[in-house]
This record gives sequence, C-alpha cells and structure tokens, in this order.
Amino acid sequence: MDYQDAEAEINPYLEQGERLLWAGRPAQGIRLRKSDVFMIPFSLMWGGFAIFWEVTALTGVIKSSDGELSITAMIFPLFGIPFVLIGLYIMIGRFFVDAKLRKGTFYGATEDRVIIVSRLFGKSISSFDLQTMPSISMNQKADGSGNIVFGERSNMPSGFGNLRMSGTSHNVPTMFEMIDDVADVYRTIRDAQQSNK
Repeated sequence: MDYQDAEAEINPYLEQGERLLWAGRPAQGIRLRKSDVFMIPFSLMWGGFAIFWEVTALTGVIKSSDGELSITAMIFPLFGIPFVLIGLYIMIGRFFVDAKLRKGTFYGATEDRVIIVSRLFGKSISSFDLQTMPSISMNQKADGSGNIVFGERSNMPSGFGNLRMSGTSHNVPTMFEMIDDVADVYRTIRDAQQSNK
C-alpha cells in the first residue's frame, strides 16, 4: 500500500497538533472472502434460476406472439427482471462494487482516534475516539494481512460486506479491512490507546 497516498488523504482531517501514527489502504482489486465458499454457490443457484425463469417466460411470449397474448404471458417476463438483476449483482456485480469501494477508502490512526475516509458517491469521513471505543480486535492471515475491528463484532460473516454499499447497514462493524502488516498496526493503535489512559 502507498503510505504517502493514504497520508495525503487523511492529513486534511487532522486536528491542530494531532499526529498521524499510521495511514494505509485496504487491499485493491477483486478479492475473495471466506464467506464466498457459501456465497458463490448461492449466487449461481439464485442467478441461474432467475435467468432460467426469464428465458422460459420470454419463450412463452415469443410462442404466443402468433396467437393472442395473455396477460399472464406479459406479466411473467416483467416479474422476473428484478430477480435477474439481483442475481447478476450477487454473481458478478458485488465484486466490482466491493473493489470500487476499497479503491476509494483510506485509513488513519492518531494518538487519539482512528479515521476512515471513503469515496464512492461523494466523500464520507468517519472518526472514532480510542478512549471511548468499547473494544478493538484483530484477525490475521498467514501472509500478515487482516482486519482490525473497532467495536463489537457483527454476527454477519465478513464476506457479506461486499453485498452492501458503504454505510447502508448498522450491523456491519467499523474496521480497517484487508490491511498489510495488521499486527503492527494493531499494536500501534493499542499502544496509543494505553498511553492516553
């Protein structure tokens, strides 16, 4: 990750005298998550059935075009369109939305707080005070990357995060997601939290 890019994004939101201890970004590009073991088969079943339904309904309309077209034959293809769109999103689109969201996300940690800058539709800035934060937890992969979760963990598997748009669910915890050297960043934040007690 390019520290200077992240630092440049975070610096404008620092208070006077506030010192940036760390800045970074989530991993970039298309990424699979643990929950994709479940989500990929589910999305293929959903999308496959929705597309099958729509093709069958449209075939019925085409066959009926020589004769009289019934109301049912006209409604069935329209009924299937939202399900096809949802199926295409969960099969393919969610990966691109997730990658786009992470591309515009920057993280920072100071002595007093953590800062998340997110740019998808406009720019949103979130700031969380280290002293009032109820808990901080970390999970780490074998390559040293991982997540730092601020606050209580959600019961929702982390992979469901790429089904959402930023800020659309209160059940998704605030986190530094898919960052390199996660243990070092975690120690930096915990040290800052301890030093302010």
